[in-house]
Amino acid sequence: MITIFQEIQVEFEARNMEDSDFHGVRKLLAQLYLKANIDLSELTNTLISQNYIGSVIKDLKCVNEIKSMLLEKCSKCVNKDKLATLLGTEKNAVGVIINERFINIPAQISLPSFQSLWKEVERAKLKKMNYNFSHYVIVSKACRLQVKVQGQNDMRSFLNAEEEYFYQAAEFTCEYSVKGERDSVVSGCWDEDDDEMEPIRVVMVINAKQIDGIMDKLKEVYG
Repeated sequence: MITIFQEIQVEFEARNMEDSDFHGVRKLLAQLYLKANIDLSELTNTLISQNYIGSVIKDLKCVNEIKSMLLEKCSKCVNKDKLATLLGTEKNAVGVIINERFINIPAQISLPSFQSLWKEVERAKLKKMNYNFSHYVIVSKACRLQVKVQGQNDMRSFLNAEEEYFYQAAEFTCEYSVKGERDSVVSGCWDEDDDEMEPIRVVMVINAKQIDGIMDKLKEVYG
């Protein structure tokens, strides 16, 4: 048997979301939020309707459900009070970044995607639109080693590799296990019979002032 390793060049075309993307977007949201009590159809429709940029959404049922879910899931985290204050104070301008893609789409795509996002945010701010966020919240899919290794801190691996750099720059984080819930996509990070790797969600709170530094790191790694 002869095995041939060949590098294949693939070009991705970026475009705004449209109605035909509903089922794909909803599926991506479902694999992130799993069995959470969130109206994913409403959230999907909102994202599609505000397709000129990532969306600013408030006063919607699905938004309140996301807030309630995060506060409930993180109720035992050491940073639970910080999270509650951030999400519960009306004056705080907090943006939610949803960074999801289908399996086998490489992390390199994250650099132009985030570059485009921040350009759109800046254009919106110049138009006096309400995109002047002080913080961003990202909920990331990850897994962590359940067996403690002597001399090492908790070991975790992000399914979207670029989110490691957001994690490093986070103002604070919270984590919760989703071991009892089945992911709709198996990424190779764990499977249901893996006793060592525990599927988790990592809630990262990023100060907006850290975005430039994160982008510099993404350029260094994926540029």
